[in-house]
Amino acid sequence: QTSSSLMHVLVDTATKTIVQSALAALLVSSLNIPTTAAITSTTPSEETDARINHLHVSAMYTQPSFHIAAGAHGGWVNDPCGLLYHNGVYHVFYQYSTAPSGNSPRRWAHAISDNLHTWKRLPDALWPTPGGHDSVGAWSGAAGVDATTNTPYMLFTGAAPWSATQKGGPDYDEPRQTQLVAWPTDGTLANWITDHKPLASDPPAGGSAEQFRDPCSPYAVKNASDNLQRTLVGAQVEGNRFGAVVYASKDIARDQWQARETFFIDTFTPAADNLECPDLFEVENGIWVFKWSVQSNLKSKEQDMWIAGTLRDNGDGFDPLPGTSPMPVDLGTVYASRTMAANDSRRLLWGWSRERDQASAEDRRAWQGSLTVPRELTWDATRRMLLSFPAQELLALRGEVLGKIDVPRPAPAARRGAAVATLLAPRGAGAADFEILASAPPAALRGLAVGIRLLANSQVIAEVWLGARGLHIFGNDVPSPVGGVVPRSGASNASGRRALRILVDGTMIEAFADGGVSACTARVYTKVPASEWKAEVCVRGSAGRLKATAWAMEHGV
Repeated sequence: QTSSSLMHVLVDTATKTIVQSALAALLVSSLNIPTTAAITSTTPSEETDARINHLHVSAMYTQPSFHIAAGAHGGWVNDPCGLLYHNGVYHVFYQYSTAPSGNSPRRWAHAISDNLHTWKRLPDALWPTPGGHDSVGAWSGAAGVDATTNTPYMLFTGAAPWSATQKGGPDYDEPRQTQLVAWPTDGTLANWITDHKPLASDPPAGGSAEQFRDPCSPYAVKNASDNLQRTLVGAQVEGNRFGAVVYASKDIARDQWQARETFFIDTFTPAADNLECPDLFEVENGIWVFKWSVQSNLKSKEQDMWIAGTLRDNGDGFDPLPGTSPMPVDLGTVYASRTMAANDSRRLLWGWSRERDQASAEDRRAWQGSLTVPRELTWDATRRMLLSFPAQELLALRGEVLGKIDVPRPAPAARRGAAVATLLAPRGAGAADFEILASAPPAALRGLAVGIRLLANSQVIAEVWLGARGLHIFGNDVPSPVGGVVPRSGASNASGRRALRILVDGTMIEAFADGGVSACTARVYTKVPASEWKAEVCVRGSAGRLKATAWAMEHGV
């Protein structure tokens, strides 16, 4: 392992064929693919096929190395889309554009893993079809599995010009949006074909075909009387409001959808310009979590939220639990998240983290965006909270121990936030996993704060703090700190210990507090190579004991 440089992996066409053949042997299944005249196949150009046949982890120190990102050939990465566990393999599809600005038609890129910590990039899965309902983009969607044949499929939004002479529509200058389905042509799920017969082309009453997108994975309520399969679509509804609308049919992947009811209206975020990427899953018998993305013209206001509740009317309606209110999925720069069921009943989440530096604003970087690490979601029934923490499989990426401290009773800091110890010599904290545990007497716990300070050439790159005011990340080249306080989180301190875990990967920092009570993601930037970074453990207040360990992280992509 070399901390100061990133792995360079080249997968040629022959290797890709071997990998796909091996996967096909492992993933043999009986596929029942629809064979209607409406289905057409799109084939990537030779130039683009050559690009995606090469997996190259960029040698640029700032690009993440164990997160799914654009790679050496650059481009734009945004929403995770179809998330799926099938025949022993995790599949993560995500929005991709060859233009770093994101201004070329979106397609679905595809990465696979059998362990959630090492990933391989497969050829892009869904492509815009010239003249089709998705001619200017295969936009976001979600995965489903046919219960009869065990065949996966993808529900997604196709974007097409409003007319022959006008790309955008009259209200929002957005393309016309239609809901489509795609099916795999092989057991590896490496190749897909799109059925261009729309499943839904009409927005709900009072809505607009310019704000009508992002179907979620199908869901069904136990003992429902109508035997319908349902999905949620983010849409404008009557009264110029934005919500999630139920669409349903007997066979959600083959039959045309009918609009049912407005499932949820976002009345909580005045800055919202649309509701995107709805997601719904059951966490307890009869209790469901609804997750959505708050789109806003003010990008700094965009955020993913969740709320718990119960379903009614066979799944057409949603009632929040009494006394609850929406809570953030992440306190920082995470948007368009999606969830999936793992092979062991865990719920996993990925989100998109956009860039925040000036180079991104000016489109001067060759790559933009990254997905978060997979996060386990667990339901705390006592506090009615959704906890979020890195998937346990990521522990396998921990390599060399870069530093370790155990201070029974740290001396009072000479100044607020002074470093207790230098955890890392300049050896490469640019890809590291920090775990900090601090205990204190009950009376002192409220005033206790712990943190990590990342430095390069004596200049602070970023600081991550967990204390009475919540979880925050401060970084250079970031207009303002990200973070905040999560309501109902105070009970996590009953053990008399604060726990902070931080994943640092190039420009990306993900922080998790008190066993998953809160998560915060930020992008920070420096031109100093990661080999020259160091980290300090810091404390405010009086700690009874302070323990910290830092590990170098292996490359997962």
